[in-house]
Amino acid sequence: MTAGESMFKYGQSVRFGRYIPAAALILLLLAAGVVFFQWPDDNAQSHSKPKAANTEYGFTVSFLPVDDSTNKLAGFKRDVDALVRNDQEWIRFGITGWEVVADWGDAKSMEWNEDALRGYEEAIDYARSKGLSVYLVTADGHMGLDASSAEYRAMMDEYWSVLADRFADDAAVWQLYNEVDAGHYSRSTGFNGRLSEGYLSGLETMLGIGRDAIKSANPDTLVTTNTMGWPMSNDTEQRWVRFFDAIESTLDVIAIDVYPVHYTGEIAKLDARVERMKERYDKPVIVAELGLQTCQECWSEEDQGTYVAAAVQSLAQADPMAVIVYEFRDEKGDTGFGVLRSDWSGKSGFDSIIASMRGG
Repeated sequence: MTAGESMFKYGQSVRFGRYIPAAALILLLLAAGVVFFQWPDDNAQSHSKPKAANTEYGFTVSFLPVDDSTNKLAGFKRDVDALVRNDQEWIRFGITGWEVVADWGDAKSMEWNEDALRGYEEAIDYARSKGLSVYLVTADGHMGLDASSAEYRAMMDEYWSVLADRFADDAAVWQLYNEVDAGHYSRSTGFNGRLSEGYLSGLETMLGIGRDAIKSANPDTLVTTNTMGWPMSNDTEQRWVRFFDAIESTLDVIAIDVYPVHYTGEIAKLDARVERMKERYDKPVIVAELGLQTCQECWSEEDQGTYVAAAVQSLAQADPMAVIVYEFRDEKGDTGFGVLRSDWSGKSGFDSIIASMRGG
């Protein structure tokens, strides 16, 4: 998700989410009778459930190596240092096709942006040198080809193969695409929201191509893709099942996004939902995204601390492989999903969230 944009996704961001504007979302929720409220601070600090023994924790971090913004390498390294100081074990970020590919050409004549590739290499090397496990996302690719075409398959095979040769040795987990249960994986092909057999079969083919490219470079890198997690409900869980039933043979890890926002009833169900996914697929489960936006029109910083910490504690009971919070730091100001403001100061809920990850 992108800081400053809503978690409730539709339409592709420059990194790896889909969003509608936060203001429109708030109007929808208010029309449905949802009341935003803030718990007292003493409740925000109360987390009684222990951390699961095997679950590891981390955050999604923004990094665009050739983007002229606060997301350049110096800022990335400062984020890494802050993660390590706060006992985090995972860092999740994406490689974007429009940065690393200078000219798509065709599968035999792609031109690569070496400056961007070196920027990603340096970022990954730094994160690894600090002891973090890297969860790498390649959400996009060539966006001008029909998904059913041999040309698209060949182009993506080359794209993933080149990136895998360069980065697979350093990625503990590699996520192909992002939430393609909610938007078409080719990004250029219309999607009606239905997980039809034809759509899932095409996705399985593409994930198989990506998996083969990554495993050829490093058989130990774990391959996954993720699902949208809003609104959290039984219907969403059933959609996960339809999605993963069709593609699980291409995956080493089941990755789910969960956004229960302030609904305490849904927060309490998170552990059971993870348990069912673990049992159904007999594979590790990673919660790839969990977060809550802060802004004047949505949730307060105290809300963020209360509800994200409660969700972390609920998820810990199911002992997933990892829980990765979206996201670590806002890009601009303090209105986004970050638990830190853009100047690296902690939002008021920061300590509660970190304490929950430490088992406090």
